[in-house]
Amino acid sequence: MASGNDVNELAKSFQNASMSGKSEKESRDLAFKRASNDIMSNITVETQVFSRSLPLDKDASNNNEAFGGAKPKQGCWHGDRHRTHSGSSQGKQASGYENIEEQNSKTEHKDQKENTRRQRTCSERKSVANDKPDRRHSASENKSNFSDKRRPNKANQKKENSSSRSSDGSRTTENTLKYGIDPVPDAEAKLRAEKELKVSSFPKANTHKGSTGNSKIKINAEETQKANNNAKNDKTVENKGNEKKTRNKRKNTQIFAVICDDVSNDRRVHDFLHQRMGRPKWLDFTVECVEKMVGVSKGCTLVTTSFASANIAKKAVNLLHSSNKGSSSKVHGFFRKEKALGEELTMTSKREAEIQKALLELIETTEEVMGKHDLKIKEKEDEIGEIDKELHSRKQIPFNLYDKLSDKKSALDDKLQELQSQRVEFCKYIKAMKTKIVEIIDNDKFGNDLRDIRKALGVECRRLEAALPMYARRDDILTTIQNNQVSVILGETGSGKSTQMVQYLYQTGFGDKGLIACTQPRKIAAISLATHVSKELASSVGQIVGYQVGMQMKKTDITKVLYMTDHILLNECLADRLLSKYSCVIIDEAHERSIHTDLLLGLLKQCMKTRPELKVIVTSATIDPDIFVQYFGGPHNCPVLSVSGRAFPVDVIWDHDEMYDSPYPDNFERKALQKAIDIHTTTDVNSGDILVFLTSAIETTRCAERFKQKCGDKTCICLPLHGRLKPEEQQQVFDQTPKGKRKVIFSTNIAETSVTIDGIKYVIDTGLAKEMRFDPKRNMSSLDVVSVSKSSANQRKGRAGRTSAGTCYRLYAQKDFSKMDKSGTPEILRIHVAQGILKLLQLKVNPVDFDYVQSPSPAAMKSAVEELMSIEAVDENGITELGEWIVRLPVEPRLGVMVKKGIDMGVSLESLVIATCCNQQVFFRAGSDEEKKLADMKKLEFCHIGGDLLTMLSVYREWDKVNEKEKGKWCNAKSVNGKSMKSVRDMVNEICTSLKRELDVKIQHKFIEVAEAESRIGKLIFECMYSNLGYYLGHESAGYLIVNRNHRVQIHPSSALISLGCQPEWIVFNRVLKTSADFITEITPVPEDYIEEAEGLGKIKLNRTALYNQRIERVSTIPVGKHVFWKFVGPMHKERKSLEADIQDICNGSTVIIEANKRRGEIVLFTVPQYSEVALDILKENLKPLPAPLLNERIEESLCESGVRVVIKEGGEVADILMPDQYRACNIKENDSAAYSLTEDELHTVLSQYGPLEQIWQITGKRSTNSMFWGRVTFTNASDAKEAVTAIREDDDSLCSLIPITYAARRSYQQQGFTMKLSWTRRKGKGICFVSCNRPEDVSRLLMSRIQVLDRNVLVMPAKQQQPGKQQSDLYIRALPLDVCEDDIKEGLAQALDVDNPKERFKVIIPRENCIFRTNEHGLARTELTNILSKLSGPDTFRLNVREYKHQTVTALAFVTYNDANMCEKVADAINEGYDHINYCKLHAEVEYKSSVHVKRFLFDVLKQDIDEKVEMYRTQSRSTTVEIRTLKSGHYSLDIKSITLQKLAKAKVSFDKLVQGEVLDGDVIKDIQVLFSTDGRAKIKRIEKSTDAIINIDGRRMQIIVQGRTDAKNKAVDLIRTEVLLCTESNETEVRLKGEDNPPGLMKALVVKYGLRFGKLKSETGLSSIALNFRHHEISLSGKDDALVKAMSIIREQKELLSNDKTTKDAGTDLPDCPVCLTPIDEADMCRLEYCGHAYCKTCLTTQIRVAIQNREFPVNCATENCNNGLVARDFNVQVRNSLIRASDPVEASMTSFVTRHNKEYKFCPTPNCNMEYKVSKGRFECGLCHALTCTKCHNGIHEGLTCDMYESAKKAGDLVLKWIKEDPINRKMCPVCDLGIEKIAGCDHMLCRCGSHICWKCLRYFSSSSACYGHLQTAHGSFV
Repeated sequence: MASGNDVNELAKSFQNASMSGKSEKESRDLAFKRASNDIMSNITVETQVFSRSLPLDKDASNNNEAFGGAKPKQGCWHGDRHRTHSGSSQGKQASGYENIEEQNSKTEHKDQKENTRRQRTCSERKSVANDKPDRRHSASENKSNFSDKRRPNKANQKKENSSSRSSDGSRTTENTLKYGIDPVPDAEAKLRAEKELKVSSFPKANTHKGSTGNSKIKINAEETQKANNNAKNDKTVENKGNEKKTRNKRKNTQIFAVICDDVSNDRRVHDFLHQRMGRPKWLDFTVECVEKMVGVSKGCTLVTTSFASANIAKKAVNLLHSSNKGSSSKVHGFFRKEKALGEELTMTSKREAEIQKALLELIETTEEVMGKHDLKIKEKEDEIGEIDKELHSRKQIPFNLYDKLSDKKSALDDKLQELQSQRVEFCKYIKAMKTKIVEIIDNDKFGNDLRDIRKALGVECRRLEAALPMYARRDDILTTIQNNQVSVILGETGSGKSTQMVQYLYQTGFGDKGLIACTQPRKIAAISLATHVSKELASSVGQIVGYQVGMQMKKTDITKVLYMTDHILLNECLADRLLSKYSCVIIDEAHERSIHTDLLLGLLKQCMKTRPELKVIVTSATIDPDIFVQYFGGPHNCPVLSVSGRAFPVDVIWDHDEMYDSPYPDNFERKALQKAIDIHTTTDVNSGDILVFLTSAIETTRCAERFKQKCGDKTCICLPLHGRLKPEEQQQVFDQTPKGKRKVIFSTNIAETSVTIDGIKYVIDTGLAKEMRFDPKRNMSSLDVVSVSKSSANQRKGRAGRTSAGTCYRLYAQKDFSKMDKSGTPEILRIHVAQGILKLLQLKVNPVDFDYVQSPSPAAMKSAVEELMSIEAVDENGITELGEWIVRLPVEPRLGVMVKKGIDMGVSLESLVIATCCNQQVFFRAGSDEEKKLADMKKLEFCHIGGDLLTMLSVYREWDKVNEKEKGKWCNAKSVNGKSMKSVRDMVNEICTSLKRELDVKIQHKFIEVAEAESRIGKLIFECMYSNLGYYLGHESAGYLIVNRNHRVQIHPSSALISLGCQPEWIVFNRVLKTSADFITEITPVPEDYIEEAEGLGKIKLNRTALYNQRIERVSTIPVGKHVFWKFVGPMHKERKSLEADIQDICNGSTVIIEANKRRGEIVLFTVPQYSEVALDILKENLKPLPAPLLNERIEESLCESGVRVVIKEGGEVADILMPDQYRACNIKENDSAAYSLTEDELHTVLSQYGPLEQIWQITGKRSTNSMFWGRVTFTNASDAKEAVTAIREDDDSLCSLIPITYAARRSYQQQGFTMKLSWTRRKGKGICFVSCNRPEDVSRLLMSRIQVLDRNVLVMPAKQQQPGKQQSDLYIRALPLDVCEDDIKEGLAQALDVDNPKERFKVIIPRENCIFRTNEHGLARTELTNILSKLSGPDTFRLNVREYKHQTVTALAFVTYNDANMCEKVADAINEGYDHINYCKLHAEVEYKSSVHVKRFLFDVLKQDIDEKVEMYRTQSRSTTVEIRTLKSGHYSLDIKSITLQKLAKAKVSFDKLVQGEVLDGDVIKDIQVLFSTDGRAKIKRIEKSTDAIINIDGRRMQIIVQGRTDAKNKAVDLIRTEVLLCTESNETEVRLKGEDNPPGLMKALVVKYGLRFGKLKSETGLSSIALNFRHHEISLSGKDDALVKAMSIIREQKELLSNDKTTKDAGTDLPDCPVCLTPIDEADMCRLEYCGHAYCKTCLTTQIRVAIQNREFPVNCATENCNNGLVARDFNVQVRNSLIRASDPVEASMTSFVTRHNKEYKFCPTPNCNMEYKVSKGRFECGLCHALTCTKCHNGIHEGLTCDMYESAKKAGDLVLKWIKEDPINRKMCPVCDLGIEKIAGCDHMLCRCGSHICWKCLRYFSSSSACYGHLQTAHGSFV
């Protein structure tokens, strides 16, 4: 490689030369010499012969000896512009640099004119003349290196050699060809030069005599005026002789010679030119004109000569150009004068400068490219070093890791060696360039040659950058091919074998001997490879590299490399069995082993015997070379060369399951998708891409869509890959993956070897592929899903190890891999070989004696011959005339017959289209489900009743009419596969061309009339396919019976007959596809008369009786719900199919179809009549146990966050109400001692012994790795769950443990019970304190007095005066107890003064000692307190809360809560009387008697005045009880009550509860109050609420009405409610039956639909007070006045008559079931079935039945079908909820209300009105999760914190006694609104004074703190005192 020093040395040499004292030319010559000799020599290369690596020489005679070629002959033609000769220069330096230096030294003293270069005379002007490529001025310009035109014969060469000059500076052929490089790399040079001549500008020089003898050049009129003016002053030619007229036509050919000297003697010009051309005797010419050239070409002379013929003229030009070699005086010949005037005559000095510049740029380019390559080498060396370091540093490395690292190192070693070999190859090329770039200095087309060489350098640089494995082994490959007639080259996919091999052969000269053919199995591959290789050679497709596929062909006379399909080359054997125009044949992708490939190999083997020079190369990635080696005569005759290096190690992870039990497994797609999801979600997205192998295009698309749905597209790019994708869609797979994303590719086996995808790290191998197989026994081809071979599996694995180590997940067991075939089955061994045999017969080859690579079975060959004989393509004598005709068509023989007969029948184009449409996917169906449905809808437009082939013909007809530019849009709009349409058109055109060219059959592109064509085509299809005749077996699932094979098949879902819903009795088809079932495609219905005619002619033989006996009939229809339906059919209908098979076996193999109609919820049995009863009994027996598990299912509905759950069973009844600590569900945890993983069946067996199970669920996927549990089980009953948990916990041998799932931990209760405050002084005082008094008078009263502080009497003294600025204290006290606190001193001071507010009057400061703050102080304090309390009251009887405190905190606090008030007081007394300490600090206890009343925000706003008044009363009039209003975070309010005694606390709470709860009205208070619970009644209550400003709640569960608000508003509302109840009870009631008797079906349904479920519209129309519907008995109850009842009955009669006259109901189909509610047939779209019994309902009727049950709280809800009393199960209710027909809470609330009403001793409602919460009776408290109200579950009152139930009830009863006393005389007795005591007015004014001190207004019960305030109110509000 050229280093940076090389460049520096070059620059230095140039600098030294330019600074020397030599002349400018000498300096330039020396610089050139150094550049040519030193620069490239610094590049380190090995001394070895250079292989023909660059496309620079195509002469086969110049092949290097290293590749088996002959030595180059001296004197041969080289290039296309000059010759070289042997002479005295032999033995001199090959490079020729010294010769150039010598030449320069001889000419350095010549005149400067000799060095001037001729230029175009109008170089700055536009083009005015174009040269034609066929009129070149040089013979060399008429031929190309790649042309196969004849070259000069030896005689001419010898003669020319003898006349040529030889000098020391001339170059020898041997030197020139030593490295096999030519400056003109390809035939493109010729074409490009010609193109340049066309576009270059040369002024036409017409000479005119003038006074001065000078002529002027005329410029075309198209030039600008400026150009014309400039041209007038240019004198370009001086006339030196008599000018002859050249305008006349002449036979002679003119040559314009330019002599690079100033000719002074015109007479010697003829002799001079004759001398330069060697004076050949045959050469005769005349000199017509001699002219001097001016301008930039001044000093040169233009000589016009004339020759007798063009041939002689061409030879003369060649001789002139040959004479220039080694001569300082140049003579150039041109055929056109314009060219002679415009051509620049380059002198050596300028070319030398260009070469110097080119060398510098070459160094720069090669340094850059090789620098990048060396970095790759360095990276690999570093990686190897890291592995070596790890292996040497870890002596105790595990074997598996050692093995993996060793494999990785071996792969890196191979890659390193490969990179180094590539570097050597590149250096060889650079070494050859050293010679070639200098030798072109004297070439006529120096600029083009230099550019071509540099372009070739770019090609080689690209090869080094690509670093393909083939490049490293180029020498080995060419040597192997050169030395052997046939060879096998093995290379991994992506090694470059398909693109590089042909280039190497072409560059070595094989293209000169004949075409280089490279066969491909697919057309698209041949075209794309030809295009790619052309780009790599910097050419265009059709020039050097071409292709020929079908009728598509791009090649020219200069084409040397031809990509083609193996079928095309096989056809060429017809015309030329020896393939004489081919020098080399490459059979690429041989691993696919298509039938054409095998036949071609056999023919090539025969051809090789006659043509030993023919080279055959077999290349592939996965083939077993032994087969080919042995076929071609062993390893000596057929060597094997493996190109690719070792792959990186790939970890193989096997599936533990057995592979597949059936030929078409149904779960591989799901497993592959799940595995891809698992890998993507558990690994870093930057770690590598994922490749998944599936079997078909539809699977790849489906999985890609599902993957996107589950994983999204934020971190992945999910793509399908298959052969049907558009090129731009396929290209997305090869695009580089963006950072932060991962490509997930779902591919068919196309990614196995055909394409190379970089970045793959993970491979998921399903181990399956789809293959077309032929069964000769059944004479049927089918598309089967089969296991891949070991070779294919390893290839798939290798996709993950191309660039780094990877992982392959094989979704099958290792022993399944061992059962796989070693390699894939060749196509010739598995498909129908009729077409191949016909092709051999056409070649006059006996198929039996043909030398196959692997011969097909005799049965297959016999079947093929029989088919060919049946279609009359062959007979006993061999191939027939018809066979000769159809073998030329690229279609199956049977379809070829169709084309032939179609032409004979006058439907030629139609038959061609149909034949080519077979096996094509005409319609495009992909994308989402909605897009697929839309595609199916669009397809209907073309579906033809005549079957699939006529449908395809219809599509093609319409497509053909569309404008070419609009075809793409049309296909997208119609969901037609445009690619298939174009393929059909190409095939049609190909067949038409073939018929015209080979058989002289012309087919016009014109369709005949549709009706006429279809009448003929139907008959044509039958005649060509009657061997594939099918008979309908009576059911779509039974399908058709292939008559001559007795094989049952089904119509493929893509068939037009499926879209049209047709099931014709007779059909013919094209082929069978075996996927999930045996499907037939390309189906055509056959009329009965065709069958009878064929029977009459003996073409077919039918046993109609046997066929009819195999036809099945309907036996029975069984209704089922969805759950039973899916349980019966199983996943992918596996269970149904299994049962079908079992019944078929019992019924002696007769056809049995169990139709599962999901839409109608029916299981229908079809059998032959003989076995109907047996089959039906088996079916019923299998269906019987399926509904039973539905009875174990429950609906568990949580009531908000309370933890209370309602369990609903069948019928909608409440099975249980679970409290927060109860459970039905448990997590399952595997025990560590378990020897194996648990299974669902095992767990079901173990757990079901404790009771019925609702569900067992196992955690799978990613969650299973992060979860500690195996899964979850749900028992039907909570008691069974509890029993199971207990039993399994006690069982030491249990395989698992159950962890209950409860809601107890989710509850968050406020502190409750009876609270005691504990305090202790942490920092002891110093025995003194300072007191500041807010009232100065207190100071004098307290001075020198003694006060009681704790247990001491202490003296109060005045405090000392402090300095100014410091805080001054008033009093000073000493001799205080050390544990005294500020409140103790304040209390003593207050007692001395007999005041109540010490906190406001005094400020106390106690100086204190510092204390030790222990580590974990808070925890230690809590522990000490817990120990003290446990001793006093026992453990677990209290709840302790220690408040956080800091180091400086003086008094620490803790709160203890007890459920027992007596215990709380007892413990407090014991602490205060005892000597308990915390950290040596005395403990004090104080019992707090407190409670609270919760008030809703909206209610507080209404009652705010009353609440404020009562709170103020307690503040001013009660010293023992305080009430504070506290706002909660929720926005509601809490009335916090504290009192000194429990009795006073209870009394205050009851008082506030009554104020908040309001008046409760029920049946005991107001008789018949239930009438207000109807819709009308509720509306009346709303009106009362609005008119009175009271708050009224209707509690439908307790049948209570609660009135809340101000006292006057409450009283007014109660009075109005009483009035409404009296009005509602004054009405009549009647019942109307809505079914039976003369009532028509559907009467109840019609009324409900018209008037609604609650009949609100009917009430408004009639004035009825209430309407009640008994849904189950079809009865309606009407209540109201007589006129309203009469009007309602009239409306019902009208509806009855309307239904009786409705014909729709009467004419309903008899096959539809009747709804048990409306008694009418149910339309299929409106049908739903109950899950358990399977009976059908109208959707509306079922919803109505459930709603009525909810409204009336009538449970259970049972099926209304006659004789069926089964309840609706949980799934029935869930369906209603899922469809938003009912709310999930509706059935729960209604059923729960019904349940609590029936079980009122065990369960109670939340006391809050309209709250739907319930609770279980117990001895605790309940926090409602809905309203958050707290309820005592023992006394069922609101929670009474700080009070026992007895205390609260006692206080409440006291109030009840007062009420009883008041009822005795309600006029004169009332209750005090403050203390709830009774007050009685005997006489006097309306001012009342209660014993509690309240002044009360008798009229409105307002209370005041003074009598004056009360009297003022009486006067203001009521106008008087009495």
